[in-house]
Amino acid sequence: MTEQTFKVGDKVRVLSGGDGKVTYGPVNSTFDTYKMYVVKQDGDEERAFKAVDLAPLPAFTVGDKAKMVGESDPVEIIGGPFKNRYHTWFAVKSETGEHYTASEDNLTALPAPDPIKVGDRVRVTEDDPYTRTGEFVGKLGTVCKLNSTSSLPYNVEFDSDQGAPYSRWAVASVEKIKDAPALVSIGTRVRVDRAKWAEESHGMTGVVTSNTQTFRSHVGDTHVYDVELDDGPTIHVAELTLLDEPADTVVHRGITYDLSATYRDRDGDAWRFARVDGVVRGACRPASSRTEFHITGYSGTLREVVDAYGPLSKI
Repeated sequence: MTEQTFKVGDKVRVLSGGDGKVTYGPVNSTFDTYKMYVVKQDGDEERAFKAVDLAPLPAFTVGDKAKMVGESDPVEIIGGPFKNRYHTWFAVKSETGEHYTASEDNLTALPAPDPIKVGDRVRVTEDDPYTRTGEFVGKLGTVCKLNSTSSLPYNVEFDSDQGAPYSRWAVASVEKIKDAPALVSIGTRVRVDRAKWAEESHGMTGVVTSNTQTFRSHVGDTHVYDVELDDGPTIHVAELTLLDEPADTVVHRGITYDLSATYRDRDGDAWRFARVDGVVRGACRPASSRTEFHITGYSGTLREVVDAYGPLSKI
């Protein structure tokens, strides 16, 4: 049998049984008659094998995640490997559902996900194929028991607010999820990092005016924030960064007003304030309107607004 050459990290098949990954080598045998590699197999210790007792495995198999040149998010291998005279390539799917072909040279393997353990927050990807089929896929919950020898290895306690017919069930497959990060509060000054349909705004600053939006640029990409840009429109935003800037404030009758925030008057209408030639003036927007605030030198002063429409509450 022809002696193969491998490098550390290569996936290999041990001809006596099982697959693994090269962790060390090559090294010569005692009398330099053959080469050897150290291989780590799943559930086993590292062992040394002759090169002729190993066979190469494809760098990727269906279901693997990889980083693809030109794609910011991981892609999933959905077909291959395919070979022609020039290169090896795979069919891949992006996180937004688009299908591509990618040369093996343009793919970089990503680390395998951490194993699921008791206490992990998960989403069910495949439920019980024998009973209750289709009732739990997509449900969120917490792994409360593992049984690796079962075809239903994950016992999941479901979140109580999802309407699942049972509070706990054994399922075939789950994916680990993270709890959603705390939402940025309304009135916070931020920098726009990603806005799918307003990409020209990336890097601009503004103020969060809503954190409950349901706009989607595509499935699974909700833009929960509305951000009113400084001297610009209000846009839907998916990702943002809090700005560590000292607030511009003014004290009126013992109350501190934040000029980066939005306020609500006693009628439910929204107000924003800004300094115009050193004077704090405000502009109103009806609660039902989405028009911009226009603050000019003719706008009412903070004192006039508070006297006529106060008290004002920060939102």
